[in-house]
Amino acid sequence: MPLTISSLFVVAAAVWLTWEYIITCRDEYQYIWRGSMNRVKALYMFARYFTLSVQWANTYIVFVPLSRVPVHRHGCMGWFLFLTISACFLLAAVDSLIMLRVYALYNCSPKMAAFLASLLVMQGMLVATCTSRTLHLVPFSETCNVLETPHEVIYIMAGVLLTQTILLVLTIAKRKIAFGESPIVHLVVRHGAWVFVLVVSMWVTIIPYSLFTQVSKPHIIFVWPIALMSIATCRLIINMQKIHIEMRSNRHSDSRLADTDIMFTSYIEMFETSQISSVSTHPNRVRGSTS
Repeated sequence: MPLTISSLFVVAAAVWLTWEYIITCRDEYQYIWRGSMNRVKALYMFARYFTLSVQWANTYIVFVPLSRVPVHRHGCMGWFLFLTISACFLLAAVDSLIMLRVYALYNCSPKMAAFLASLLVMQGMLVATCTSRTLHLVPFSETCNVLETPHEVIYIMAGVLLTQTILLVLTIAKRKIAFGESPIVHLVVRHGAWVFVLVVSMWVTIIPYSLFTQVSKPHIIFVWPIALMSIATCRLIINMQKIHIEMRSNRHSDSRLADTDIMFTSYIEMFETSQISSVSTHPNRVRGSTS
């Protein structure tokens, strides 16, 4: 692929993601690497290092295997599939983070866990079905742009929008926990709204534009959304880790709010039972605030 705007976009995304990593290294060490590993931190590691690997691998692919134009159709299909899978994994990481918080807000209900898992499975099945049915049929240009965007992408978009709307509604419905005065719950609601705006704005812009022009450009529909979802996931986790540490240091300043917030972060970060039990001294108050 010659040096074009598309290839510059690819390099810019990789460089920006690397710069984001550099400027957050100190926070990453303080809030992620220190202490024991848990599911939220594992999500951070995946969103950070998987995406860095994908972006630089993609840069190599663009400037080496795909640099000889015209690119063979099988090469374009392999590249497109690689970006599709990577984007789906990052979207699943974002969704999983918000779902863990919704799960905690609903007192770790097994029914809620099953419902949220079904949403993830639905999205995965939609992507897998639509991709398997259309990828071998779509025509590619000599630089691997899709020349006819399949209408099946509407189903994928609908599934994503449905999931994001459900997560936002479930989050907002629990905003009154701890009498509406919990800093952590406020942060969770705000994060949920940010993720909703980010993901929905990307999908309602990229998909209609691709359908209208009938041209899908990988550097627009995959490369930058992957970078944005990675940065959003990592920033949200670091922000939550920061406020969690602040709440633990101030846990005795307001026993009612501290108990509720420690219970919530204990659920969401999957701490040891001994730490969760630190909030059991006020079970009736906590239960009343989460009902």
